[in-house]
Amino acid sequence: MHFICRSFIGSHSSTSWSQYWENEPDDFDLASQKGHLFGLINLDETTTLGRDIIFELNQNYYSSDTSLDVISSLKNTLNSILENPLFTNSGLTILVAIVLKNRLYLAILGNGRVILSRQNKIASILVGHDNEITTISGPVFSQDKILLTTDLFFRSIGWNRIKYFLSENKIQTIEENFLSALYSLNNQENQSAALIQTQEEENLPPTLETDREPDSIETKATTFPKKNILKKFFSKPVFVSYHDSYQVNKRKKINLAMAITLLLGLGLISYVGYRKNKASRIETQYQQFKTELDQKINNTLTLKNLNINSALESAKELQTIYQQMSILNIHSSELADYQKNINILLTQTGSDNTFAPDFFYDTSLIVNNPQFNHILLNNNKLYLLDSNTGRIDLVDTDSKSIKNLLINNQLKGLKNIIENSGSFYVYNSDSLSLITKTGLDSKIKFTSPIIPTSVQSWNGAFYVLDPSNSTIWKYAPNSSGFGAATKWLKEGEKTSADATSLAINGKVWTLSTSGQITPYSLGSKSEFKLNQKLEINNADNLATTTTGENLVFVGDDNVVYIINKDGNIISKYNLGSLKALDLTLNKNTVFVLCSDQKIYKINL
Repeated sequence: MHFICRSFIGSHSSTSWSQYWENEPDDFDLASQKGHLFGLINLDETTTLGRDIIFELNQNYYSSDTSLDVISSLKNTLNSILENPLFTNSGLTILVAIVLKNRLYLAILGNGRVILSRQNKIASILVGHDNEITTISGPVFSQDKILLTTDLFFRSIGWNRIKYFLSENKIQTIEENFLSALYSLNNQENQSAALIQTQEEENLPPTLETDREPDSIETKATTFPKKNILKKFFSKPVFVSYHDSYQVNKRKKINLAMAITLLLGLGLISYVGYRKNKASRIETQYQQFKTELDQKINNTLTLKNLNINSALESAKELQTIYQQMSILNIHSSELADYQKNINILLTQTGSDNTFAPDFFYDTSLIVNNPQFNHILLNNNKLYLLDSNTGRIDLVDTDSKSIKNLLINNQLKGLKNIIENSGSFYVYNSDSLSLITKTGLDSKIKFTSPIIPTSVQSWNGAFYVLDPSNSTIWKYAPNSSGFGAATKWLKEGEKTSADATSLAINGKVWTLSTSGQITPYSLGSKSEFKLNQKLEINNADNLATTTTGENLVFVGDDNVVYIINKDGNIISKYNLGSLKALDLTLNKNTVFVLCSDQKIYKINL
């Protein structure tokens, strides 16, 4: 079996060194028992130490007991290196491949990986771990490609690109792709790999044999009488017959055809060379753009946690770089992944040109000319309140079946719908009422000076946001319904005068018009600060869940903000021309009721 080998070694430095090598003993008997060895070494030490390790590995393996199988010999050899105190703390990685009698034996010491490409299948067949020896063996076939790679090389080039490179048929194309990817890396330390392609030996024609030695073969020369030659030559005049003229013309045509063929061949070679050089230039340009794009994506992700508006501008710059890459018309699958990631960044930073929320339900299927303005999620069911015409309907989020709960003029002019201990309530500026099958049953009267802006429930009690009095009122349940209002905030604590909504998940959270979020615990303000300033004129519809880590609200009617409880702005989604009337959420999904009377969802 023959082998075609290519190595891809990054530039060395004072702290890293890599080397690829092969070995097969001259002794035929030993070679037939130990096979052909391929090796790749990477370490954080000097060249001298690396060559000492290679010498010791070759020496130990080929001098080991021939009665041992190949895998055992490899393990013993690598274990002797691993236990040698001279080689400790060297960041050592060794990958060894042995081919013997159409069988492949692989071993890794340290962090490395072996990838096999066979026909149209590519798989990672062996992964090494720090200070461990891992092995595997199996049959090897003609045209198999075996890639030995350090862990850093694998992560830097990327699994998708490695599979793409190895899918090429020509070894030269694979080599050019890997070298181009390697040289485009800013840091090439500890970046090394080796590619081995197997192929069957060609059947050579049999050797011609003779019974006599070359020196013993006799040669004879034929002689002609000189007189006869002269007589024959001068006996008649010399002339060129028409047959000779035909042969001359024929030769001219043959020579002309050969010249044309040669010119065409030279032209074809020049064209192929031109195309190859052009492809190389395009690949180099692509890799330069790719390096810039990767760095810009990382910067945008970092900036997203610091200033989401600046992150949006950075994401738009990503789109410009991507467009320059796409013009090169190569690596389409990788470009598709980049476009997807860029669109996600644009969407999560508030671009109104890329975000298209997932459609969930059209409320016109419930009633003609719907006017729903409030939404609540409870036990996988969406409750919709239409306070204009006076109706409440239910949509099952799993089956999308619908059910009308109540149609009553008493529902007109109500502010919102709330769940409390399995029952549902609605409220307005005067009272809070239980929803029954026939109508509303008033449970709480909001007496002066209470002016409710937002109401939520927790552990059976109702909490009422009253920014006009800068406080939060609590109505605790009792045997007859609910007790009288008590100030829940401790003495000296106040809510913002422009607070718009309330949400509870153990802590009580308030939201102001400008987007300021304030948490309270046991009636006292808790420590909380957004990691960046929001530029909002009208924030409302604050919501959270009892188990989730996120707070969501609507800013300026068409932007949905996602914020975690540590004060980090996760993302903001711009609905464009749509206006968000209300929203609700579970742990993983935000449901938004929009002005077109459709319900959309945003996956967290």
